[in-house]
Amino acid sequence: MNVKERAMAAFLGEEPDRIPWLIYPVTFARPLPARLDVIRNMPLWRELRRKGLGLMMTARVYDVIRPHVKVKELREGNVVTKIYQTPVGEVTTKERIVSDYPGGEIVWRMEHPIKGLQDYEVVKFIIEDTEYQPNYEPFLRAEEEMNGDGIVRAGCPRSPLQEVIYGLMRYRRFAIELYTHRKELQDLIDLLSKKNMEAFSIIAESPADIVHCGDNINAVMTSPKLFERFLLPYYNKVATILHKRGKLFEVHMDGMLNSLKELISKSGVDVIEGFTPPPMGDLSIKEARSLWKGKVILTNFPGSVWHLGEEAIRETVIRMLKEAAPGDRFIMGVTEWIPQTVKAEGLRIITETLWKYGKYPISIS
Repeated sequence: MNVKERAMAAFLGEEPDRIPWLIYPVTFARPLPARLDVIRNMPLWRELRRKGLGLMMTARVYDVIRPHVKVKELREGNVVTKIYQTPVGEVTTKERIVSDYPGGEIVWRMEHPIKGLQDYEVVKFIIEDTEYQPNYEPFLRAEEEMNGDGIVRAGCPRSPLQEVIYGLMRYRRFAIELYTHRKELQDLIDLLSKKNMEAFSIIAESPADIVHCGDNINAVMTSPKLFERFLLPYYNKVATILHKRGKLFEVHMDGMLNSLKELISKSGVDVIEGFTPPPMGDLSIKEARSLWKGKVILTNFPGSVWHLGEEAIRETVIRMLKEAAPGDRFIMGVTEWIPQTVKAEGLRIITETLWKYGKYPISIS
């Protein structure tokens, strides 16, 4: 099996020849450009590719157009201010571009568009003005370029709850709005949900087999109450649309999940991507597999272990494999940045250990 065939066997609950092993191009290549042609010329990639390491990436299948919204950008040093101008008013965002981050350049949002009740009308206008148009070419090009070295998923909007928290107002403002302007907040979330369904009608007809939602679920921030009220019905609605077209729904859940485990089991989400086991997460692979029957677990190798040395990395891989045995619907992955000082050696150890012990079905004495 090539990497794509092996991964798809795991996604579909079939029998791979060995446990799939995937990493984001942007994680592997940092701080270099994450283009596949650049990665394929890297000696480390050629070395590890021969022993099963593959790539996973997301490509768009639609374009976003807002015909009545103008965006004005002002740059001062490494800070970019964006002014969203609409017929009903303006909102602004402010972002800092951090170019010397250890993993490469990142963009940090310092100021969000909703700063108070006065901004709701403008943001709602922007949402209502949004049009989604099918464009499957970026996905098809990415698939062709990947050429069996990994998988390409279709991207999709974040859930309304996570978009409000991450994109529109951040945590502190969200907590205030949840208790002071409940109706306005609910109306905003309902509007986002309605608009997102327009995108999913396009995504459902796309050539992708897997649809990736980058929700970054963490119970520390998204409590069981919030999950049950806002996420569970939304995820189930999305899953129903995608399942009718034979597609898998994947959500990035990389945080503490123990208090959400029962709710996740009730969701229509097919793939828990970025699942981070102990010592960083608080839910074991073994327990998650026992609860989430029929769901795929695509892990994030716990970031703290990278710093603990060769033996700790090897032992963690073996422990993860033992808990995942026999290994159906299980994929080993890296979905977070890796410190540059330990990346090459760490990836070598994981790859070698998986090559030795990762044959399906898993059997480790």
